[in-house]
Amino acid sequence: MNDDDPGVHPLASALDQEGFGEAGAAQITESFARHLMLTLDGWRVDGFDGVARDYLTRMPRERQTVQRIDDCGDVLTRRIGTDTIERGDLVQALATPSWLDPAHGGPRL
Repeated sequence: MNDDDPGVHPLASALDQEGFGEAGAAQITESFARHLMLTLDGWRVDGFDGVARDYLTRMPRERQTVQRIDDCGDVLTRRIGTDTIERGDLVQALATPSWLDPAHGGPRL
């Protein structure tokens, strides 16, 4: 048994072990690169506001709220009819990955 055998690292996975093969892995990489380049180009041309608006359309939100992303990347949420703003701290959110299961040291199952 060597490090390349399936099951040696049960909490990790490679695309080829999941049945994608070399062609599938290349397509996923190409797709990611296209989306990344499109976003970076939009940021360069239109500024960060366009990227932030696009991201906010993908986030779940409660009714009667307004959301925006500030210059530090924090999500600011205000309930309509109030002046109170809740701040979602980006740096704090990135400190611990949401997909990581600290008990197992790998992805959440």
